[in-house]
Parts: sequence; C-alpha cells; structure tokens
Amino acid sequence: MNLKSRPMLRPMIVVVFSAAFVSPTLASVVQTSKITPYKIAGNTVEEVRQQMSLKGPRDGNTPKASHIGAKVRWGFRTQMAGSNCIITDVKVTVSIIRTVPELNTNNNELRSQFARYRKLVDAFQEGHAKNAQSMARQMDRGIAALPPAASCDDLKRSVEQLGNRLTKETAAANREYSERTEYGRTLGAVWPPLEPKNGTSQPGAE
Repeated sequence: MNLKSRPMLRPMIVVVFSAAFVSPTLASVVQTSKITPYKIAGNTVEEVRQQMSLKGPRDGNTPKASHIGAKVRWGFRTQMAGSNCIITDVKVTVSIIRTVPELNTNNNELRSQFARYRKLVDAFQEGHAKNAQSMARQMDRGIAALPPAASCDDLKRSVEQLGNRLTKETAAANREYSERTEYGRTLGAVWPPLEPKNGTSQPGAE
C-alpha cells in the first residue's frame, strides 16, 4: 500500500460571498468513505500473489495489493463587517477511497489466511485515514479562527496558505508513517504472509 510517490491530498477551495450575516460557525467535518474491491481468484498463496500483481492498483509499473486515497475539501462564506472581511461559515469534507482485493477461493485454509491479511491491510490503511481526518479537523478549526482581514481577497489568501501548509504537513506525516511501518510490513500487511524477501516482487500493502 505504497503512498510514497502518489500525490496526496488535493484541496479544493470554494469561496462564496454572502450578504447575509451568520455568526462564525465551526461546522462538524463531513466524512465519506468508499471501498472499491477488485476481484481475484486462486487456491494457493502463489496464485493469489500473481492475481494481485496482475489486477491490483499500480504505482507506475509497480503492482500494489491495495491503495488508499484521501481528499480534503473546504469552503467558507465571508462578509464585510465595517471595514473588515470576516469568515461567517465553514464547511470541510474528507473523502476516503480504499481499493482492496476480494478473494474467491475453494481453499478454506487460504480463505482464512487471506481474511487475516485483509484485516491487517485495513489496520494499516486506517493510519493514513487518520492523517486525512486530522487535516480536515485542523482545516475546519483553522479557517473558523482566522482573524478579520482588510479585504476578502486577503482572507482568501490566508485560507490558501493554511491549506497549503496542512497539505504539506499531512503528506509528510503519511511518508513518515509508511516508512516507519515499512509500508505495512511491520504490521503484517504483506502477501505472502510473513514470507521473507527473496527477490520475488510482492504487491505492496499500500
């Protein structure tokens, strides 16, 4: 599940100017999650590995067993209050999409083994999901806490700067997490399970 070279959170800024005054609101972050399975079939560990290499998501030419992507989007309303522009409303959403393998097999032992592997992959992906959720919460609080500005354009630039900073910090947190867990390997999120490196390409857990 290697997010190392994938573009991470791509912010979308939506700015709406409103004439109606609303007290500054710290809205709850709205989260959506989607799981996109890809079907594989096999009755041996090696057949499953080959299927994931063939059908799984790819990072360039490198096969990946699974992938998690996240997008944080934010919007806000502003109003001139006297000679200053103020934030009057904030909306932040975080969307998380997971791509994971779904196994069809007649081998009961392999089915159980694969189910354990999938749980470990889910646990590893959850670390990246938490980073995206943290960014969304920080963005929500950060926009609502911005002080009045001389113009709404100035306020928009402050939001952009906040978003750029949090995006970079989140990308760095994802890199650190992936490297610290060896892209899920230290958590057991690798297939074949607990198999030492032997020169055979294994689909990454990310």
